[in-house]
Amino acid sequence: MKSTKQLGDLIIGIDKEIKTNIERELKEYGIGIGLLQILLYLFSKGDKPFSQIELVKFLKIDKGNISRSITKLIDRDYIEENPRNSKSYQLSKMGLQLQDVIIFKFSKLNQSMMMGIDETDLNTTINTLNIVMRNLEDIK
Repeated sequence: MKSTKQLGDLIIGIDKEIKTNIERELKEYGIGIGLLQILLYLFSKGDKPFSQIELVKFLKIDKGNISRSITKLIDRDYIEENPRNSKSYQLSKMGLQLQDVIIFKFSKLNQSMMMGIDETDLNTTINTLNIVMRNLEDIK
């Protein structure tokens, strides 16, 4: 059972280090993990407007947190109200520019994380972690 505990500890440690690195890299933009989750979702939507309800459902974050995050993103000029529908939002010009910055920083972080890892070892690790994820999702 020791290896299972070590795996869980390692996953938690990796998660913590990734979040710490991301927050350090995005601090100058006023972006933490919570706001980043929303921005990543918006980047995946392109220029399509989104609603608060859509974010609540997709990110599984309560409406109050989403509302506060939207306010912060508007205040930082990363998103704006949709001019055609005041109950929906869209990325602003500054938000679109931030997308390039975030993608660059993620790419740099990914390269640093994968340094010295053989492709075969990486594929084995990814496959193993996918099995772990499916097993966790199947727990009822």
